[in-house]
Amino acid sequence: MATHRSAEKKMTQDILRRERNRAHMGRLRTAIKKVKTLLEKKDLPAARKLMPEVITLIDRSVSKRILHQNTGSRYKSNLLKRLNAPGAGAKS
Repeated sequence: MATHRSAEKKMTQDILRRERNRAHMGRLRTAIKKVKTLLEKKDLPAARKLMPEVITLIDRSVSKRILHQNTGSRYKSNLLKRLNAPGAGAKS
């Protein structure tokens, strides 16, 4: 247990940040899964419509340092590769 006031404050901040980051990551993972599900169902128009929202979520996560920049780039690259593949919607 923390004995200094500053250590107690740091623990409180860490808890709040952890909760906020977990909530944000949950929204991000759900959005990515939705796009992947649409691609597997070969529903390209719906997937294309949802992509800008997912890319925005990824970029926001990177700017808030919830995700590393390279991780965000990798997520976007993989999703766009699947979306723009010749047999779009096929599992990769």
